[in-house]
Amino acid sequence: MLLDLSTAKPSGEINWEAIIAKTKGGASDPSKKVYDTSKYLQTLREEDPWPEEANATPVPMTLTNCQFLDASPVDLARRVRVTCEVTSQGELPEDDRWVEFRIWVVRRQRDLDQEEPFQTRVTGKLGAGTTHRSQVEFDLSTVIEPEPLPPGEQIYLIAEAFRKDRNLSAKSKPIATLAGPTVVRRVRISGMFFDEGKAFFHPAVVPALKNIVARHRKDPRQPIVIVAHAKSSEDSAIAWARAQLLRAQLTNQWPLLLAEFEPSVSDKRRLGLRKRS
Repeated sequence: MLLDLSTAKPSGEINWEAIIAKTKGGASDPSKKVYDTSKYLQTLREEDPWPEEANATPVPMTLTNCQFLDASPVDLARRVRVTCEVTSQGELPEDDRWVEFRIWVVRRQRDLDQEEPFQTRVTGKLGAGTTHRSQVEFDLSTVIEPEPLPPGEQIYLIAEAFRKDRNLSAKSKPIATLAGPTVVRRVRISGMFFDEGKAFFHPAVVPALKNIVARHRKDPRQPIVIVAHAKSSEDSAIAWARAQLLRAQLTNQWPLLLAEFEPSVSDKRRLGLRKRS
């Protein structure tokens, strides 16, 4: 139906008989007109009463002031917050109210800087209006391992807000990071793991100790702080003794453990056979 209505359709001046004669092996008529198909399709496209939405002119927008919200140096063990200001010359369509963010990790060495993008991208939503401020968060703790850095090497982060389909980008200034982990992991051993008044733990605590050792072997640089619980000031001595023996167990200081069996230790505290009530 569009062909019938179009003014770009072939005119009746074409010598169809000459064309038919050529297809049958006859001599071509030099007076015949050659029709330009590509020009016809272009003209037909200009007459299309239903243009595709993709060809519609997008509302112009700009990205500015991309920055980190956390003060330098950034703690890699915590979530990193990034923001960017978006300005448009008109209200954006609902399906166009977004901007993407990513993080560039810069490893600054003495002779060479290595810059690589953090693979995860986060999309920030935009609201109605012409001025917007989008904010997102990144979790870098699972990607950047808190390993010891070589001498002279530092890690910096660069945030980028971008729209690849619009060829728009805004980057922040490099920001320094903390070298090394800053998170404290706590392992709590609860339950009746000690006899009353005694410092040596029950065999039931061994699986928990193995778990602590396994975690520590993954990063042996991290110190272990042992905290013992005391209900009152009178129990502080036994709590201290329990902490000391637990430390001896984790560091293979067996002479300290065997000392608890010595006759010089009071009967109430000395380790020996457990009594059944």
